[in-house]
Amino acid sequence: MIVAKLGGTSIADANSMRLAGDIILKKTIRPTLVVLSACAGITDKLQQLVKFSAERDYECAYKIINIIETHHFEMVPKLLRGSSLESQALDTIKSLLNNLRKLAEGVSLLGEYTLQTIDSMSSFGELLSSRIFYYYLLSQYDNVEFFDIREVLKTDENYTNANVLEDRSKHYVLQLLKPVFDTNDIVVTQGFIASSESGKFTTIGRGGSDYSASLLGGYLNASEIQIWTDADGIMTADPKIVENAKTIDLITYSAIKELSYFGAKILHPSSIKPAILGKIPVKVLNTFNSSHNGTLIFKDIPNDADRYFSLVIKEKCWYYKFEFNGDSSFIFVILSNLIKNDIKPLFIIGNVNQLHIIFDRILPEENEEIISKKSGATITRLNRDIILITNNNSNRRFDINIDTLIKSRTFDFDGIYYFVHYSSAIILTPISKGQDVLISLHNELIQ
Repeated sequence: MIVAKLGGTSIADANSMRLAGDIILKKTIRPTLVVLSACAGITDKLQQLVKFSAERDYECAYKIINIIETHHFEMVPKLLRGSSLESQALDTIKSLLNNLRKLAEGVSLLGEYTLQTIDSMSSFGELLSSRIFYYYLLSQYDNVEFFDIREVLKTDENYTNANVLEDRSKHYVLQLLKPVFDTNDIVVTQGFIASSESGKFTTIGRGGSDYSASLLGGYLNASEIQIWTDADGIMTADPKIVENAKTIDLITYSAIKELSYFGAKILHPSSIKPAILGKIPVKVLNTFNSSHNGTLIFKDIPNDADRYFSLVIKEKCWYYKFEFNGDSSFIFVILSNLIKNDIKPLFIIGNVNQLHIIFDRILPEENEEIISKKSGATITRLNRDIILITNNNSNRRFDINIDTLIKSRTFDFDGIYYFVHYSSAIILTPISKGQDVLISLHNELIQ
């Protein structure tokens, strides 16, 4: 079984949805579970609708509803014109939109909203996109079924960021969803949305569609989870910064975590964690370039796999060097202060004499004063752009000599220094030099 998740840009409009549908029909192995996001931009519109409705800003609320209605109503005839399913699809979409309008009117009458209201209204994006996509597939292929994921994906009632009740959800998936494949090749459902045991609508947070696909793939013991996006996979650098960035064929989950932590615009690692724990490979693919092989993510990849480096920049960070006189207890003074105040560093390395820490923002002055007073440390603080270089295989050491790499370049590297930490390297550059340095390093590392 394949689980194929279609992101919002992959089904943004009728043309995109037709392209995505053709991929599902012609390029995926049967059986296939299709997990859909809302059409691009619709979830944001729905959350704006909650706010405008509660404020009784009727003009803005009606404008938002009309945009949502027009967008989905226009997709149906473009996808189904001439099909006997067109009127059935329009009736289904009309019913959903009427329910959305009633919900908005109810919020307006109350003049307020709750997190539960946000979840109820946000659910309509996935409900609308999945129904339209289902009817399109059904118009092209007989063995297709629609399944409402809220019947099986159960959560607590922590609205807008609900926690999945995994044992209960797995039970329902195996009892209710899995048998649907006995008579159908393709099943269409939703990501992001769920329900509590009492039947209240919930959502599992942004990025929730990837997480939904990962959970369902694990429960159903899928052979692969495909994440269809508008990019060719995980790149060696942001192509908006580095024109000659390349797609990485294979990458470890640990490398994904590290890149994401430093701000790379890739899959959020927690969203695919269930698949990785279940040893199910996750493939990132491009809906608009479906012949590309994309990137395959594993927990571990062979050491003889092609070597790639990924580079990501996080600008305007703060680097701190704490120096003290050989008493390692001072390290715990510093770290306990950060933990107590929920201050999360990006990077830490040190020894009994020094501690080097990078933050994405400047430390509050009172924290600096407390740390200095209690530890007796001399504190050096620098505003820096930070570049992370990591291997695609996090089990390999970072064996590039940074000194040689830097000195081999004609670029002015004055004021730049670095740390190497097993499978990755951190480069610190003066503010405004970061992107130029990243491009230069990428050209040296990626041939």
